[in-house]
Amino acid sequence: MLPGYTDVSQVGPSSRICGDLYQPETSRSVEWGLSTRQPQFLGDGFKLKHSLSAKLTFFRNRTDHLLESILAQSGGSGLIVQDGWEQRHGTELEAVLDIGPAFSSLAASRIRGDAFDGRQPQPLTTAPADSLHWSLGW
Repeated sequence: MLPGYTDVSQVGPSSRICGDLYQPETSRSVEWGLSTRQPQFLGDGFKLKHSLSAKLTFFRNRTDHLLESILAQSGGSGLIVQDGWEQRHGTELEAVLDIGPAFSSLAASRIRGDAFDGRQPQPLTTAPADSLHWSLGW
């Protein structure tokens, strides 16, 4: 339970800010991941100390009752609706390779999504662009 709210099914916070005009946004996130750390993955015969670590993550997020989707219901009923939602899904990969004094890291992500502003569904344009970062160092 959040301070200032008596029940999430209640319309509007108990502070009565904005009266009955809005419902609190709700958000759900699910994440699945696989990770590994492999010390000395090239075998004990390799003279330099080395390791490989990697993490692959899949996620799905959904937010309902977007504040910016507050609209008067069509048909002249005078009711206020807040039907907007946003959903994102994506994949992220992180990997680090250490061999002696040298290292390399790789990070990649791909995020997609859809949004509904109360009028029509559309592709989510605020999701970050696909990214790929590769670093080498010593």
